[in-house]
Amino acid sequence: MDMMLRRYTPQLRFDSQELYYADAASMATDNFVDTGNRKTSYSNSLIAGDNTTLAKATNTGTTKLSLSYLPSRLSGLAYPGWPTRFPQDVDHLQENNSTVQTDAQRMDAAAQYGNHIYGHAQYDGGHWWLAYWFYYYYNP
Repeated sequence: MDMMLRRYTPQLRFDSQELYYADAASMATDNFVDTGNRKTSYSNSLIAGDNTTLAKATNTGTTKLSLSYLPSRLSGLAYPGWPTRFPQDVDHLQENNSTVQTDAQRMDAAAQYGNHIYGHAQYDGGHWWLAYWFYYYYNP
């Protein structure tokens, strides 16, 4: 499957003035800034429908938010550390909206986040089906 995805990877052409490119989806769950000052530090968080913070993007203390932390709603699994809380449509990621553009630029410069493409290959009925998708943390 990997061979098929690599063989037919799309070639993207961007405008010379383009500032934002496809990123790793983990930018949404991993984004935090620790300035050493509680008033200016911030992190993205997973918020339940009742406004309970389930996890935060941080390197200390609270439940660590990550892509692997997020169970599929279809899996029937609860959130790690919350045995009676299951994903709901009203759960959402909360980001610091005043710094999204700056955060995108900062994280895009890190190799683990910048310039990513996702793909899936499936062989069915005698044919290969290839799907590619992109994630943009900030896309004005």
